[in-house]
Amino acid sequence: MVAGVKGRPKGSPNKRSLDIGERLEALGVDPVAKLMEIAADPDATRGQKISIYTELLQYLYPKRKAVEVDASPTMQTWAELVRASMKGDDKPAPDNGASK
Repeated sequence: MVAGVKGRPKGSPNKRSLDIGERLEALGVDPVAKLMEIAADPDATRGQKISIYTELLQYLYPKRKAVEVDASPTMQTWAELVRASMKGDDKPAPDNGASK
């Protein structure tokens, strides 16, 4: 352990997770294989299958975080629109709210 740093390193499994993993392995139980077996069962409902696949997907793909997008026009955007309108392009003039 590094001096001044307490606890386990980031990303390493905690003791409880290790213990559960060891117990499952000792019993010969593979939870992922079992879930896939259940999902492949013709008697499984669509909802059960979706639930299983959704649960398993989180281990394959990272969850996406919301990203805030600033959609307000910038001065560069306004300049490009003015230049385009001066060239005679068929782009509509922006509505800046002044006509209201």
